[in-house]
Amino acid sequence: DHYFLIHPDHLPTGSLADLSAAVFSALLPYLPRTGREPLIMALLPEDQLVALAGGVGDPAKLMLLAGNSSRGSELADRLVDHEEVRVFQEDFDQRYREFSLLAADETFEAKLGQAGFDPLFVGPGYLLDILTSGALATAALVSALPSWEEGTELDFAIPKNHLSFLAGLVYASSLQVPVGSVYVGEGEPGTLTYLFRTGRLASPSKGRRRRDRDASFPVNLERLLFEVTGRNGSRTGDLSVQPAGSEDFQLTEEEIHLLNQSILVGSCDYKYCLRLIRTVYDQTDYLIGRDAADAIACWVKHSNKKTRSAICYVQERSPLLDADTCARALFGKGANRENPVGQLAEETGVPVWAGLEKALTGEPPQWSPLSGTIEESVLELLGLASDQ
Repeated sequence: DHYFLIHPDHLPTGSLADLSAAVFSALLPYLPRTGREPLIMALLPEDQLVALAGGVGDPAKLMLLAGNSSRGSELADRLVDHEEVRVFQEDFDQRYREFSLLAADETFEAKLGQAGFDPLFVGPGYLLDILTSGALATAALVSALPSWEEGTELDFAIPKNHLSFLAGLVYASSLQVPVGSVYVGEGEPGTLTYLFRTGRLASPSKGRRRRDRDASFPVNLERLLFEVTGRNGSRTGDLSVQPAGSEDFQLTEEEIHLLNQSILVGSCDYKYCLRLIRTVYDQTDYLIGRDAADAIACWVKHSNKKTRSAICYVQERSPLLDADTCARALFGKGANRENPVGQLAEETGVPVWAGLEKALTGEPPQWSPLSGTIEESVLELLGLASDQ
């Protein structure tokens, strides 16, 4: 009978990443003083990069952006003089693993230190992002407590690509916050569903679309694996470097049990997703995007098994960032293919923030490519390439 929404419609970039970025910038002045110049290196999903950019008082930043990003114009509009962007065309997970290894490379850190720089690496699911998510979950619980009966728990429905929120729920639960079940929705293919059922990674199939081919292991799934392996960093690291389909990736029976203990995963096909977006809008006048629809579909599938719980749907980004799908769901053949964002905003009242409005009318930015290794690019940018 109760439901709560955590949504980003009124945030500067339409994403919950705005909150984490704001906390991040506020805490930077409190970092220990080393006498060296801070240098932030960030390899993040596009929402988080857009939110992180534009910090006038922040240290210098090198931000690494995936070439298939749809928010490059927004990022370009927010950049300030001491922020640089490099674009890579390789798979995100591949570059992120390179980034992780570089962050653990003491030789590279020493090289930057000798040149007067103090590096700070920021990747998906970084600790502040998780703590912010846990705080939001706790705030939702606190706001609901006065209307609850004793023993009621708050369930959460979250999209697959926002697993840092899931890690935040784990931390909130460890503080005795009454978190119930967590429903994780994914589209097609159902790679997480396969992992939760078998303890193995799904092999990329030949028929899978290019953008899905390497999507069987979301990099921020490491946070979840860290919990189910008993916070064993070595075990988590060994699992995280295995490619999809590897015979070396296999969770134990106990780890599979822990993974499935209070988390339910479900996939949702595109046509059902469209119907669900339309149904939710008709019943609540609230527009949801594809990711949120996937999560709600998972909850619908399993919710009849729970009797004493409320549900919090987490929509991590504005549905206007998924305008093509939402317009098709609401307007069918009458969707405006040239301006679905404007059509949706007029119909639903979802605000179009300034950055998105400029991105719709401006020219796509011309970024410098990340053609070699990340280390080479960093050293070249800092004028240290000859020291290699």
